[in-house]
Amino acid sequence: MKQKKFANELRILIILISFILLVNFISAFGIGCAYHKARPLEIYVGQTENVKVSLQNMAGSETVTLRARVLKGSEVIQLADSTNEYTVPVGGEQIANFKVTIPDSIEIGTTYPIELEFATITKSESGTFALGSSVGKTFDVIIIASPEEKKAMEINKKIITYSVLGVLALLIIVIVIIYFVKKKRQVSKFSKPVIKKSRVR
Repeated sequence: MKQKKFANELRILIILISFILLVNFISAFGIGCAYHKARPLEIYVGQTENVKVSLQNMAGSETVTLRARVLKGSEVIQLADSTNEYTVPVGGEQIANFKVTIPDSIEIGTTYPIELEFATITKSESGTFALGSSVGKTFDVIIIASPEEKKAMEINKKIITYSVLGVLALLIIVIVIIYFVKKKRQVSKFSKPVIKKSRVR
């Protein structure tokens, strides 16, 4: 009974120590980016935008090697660097570069959820590599109208507005003319003198 209790306590202690070590290891590196869920990347069709992700190792006690992957949004975003692995020294920073390209076939208003992953790489004694903890970065890419398209849309909007106002003005003029013509006819009808014919004796 005592051995079983001791084994359970030892198991809990190992899990607790592993959790503490994992939390410390995860907090050893972080990532930063100009775009996030509250600040999406707005881009128009045919445009290309460079996205920089800052990989930081400010709280760690040893050099960290990270491997980058695109989990969502590979239709519009790709890694722009020649390698997907980044070595970040203690207290240092590395920049991972991504390129967002919007094909001409994509419609305005389309939204692409982007999810990037940066996982730590650990090397075993046998020389093999394994992925450890990871940190993700998510944001949206929203397709908007280009400056030329916006200008054309504004011109079309003004044309439509002026056309509607012109039609309404013309309709009001026609209604007013019809009203006065009818009124004039009614006045002429009631004001026309009645001529009585005299009887011939």
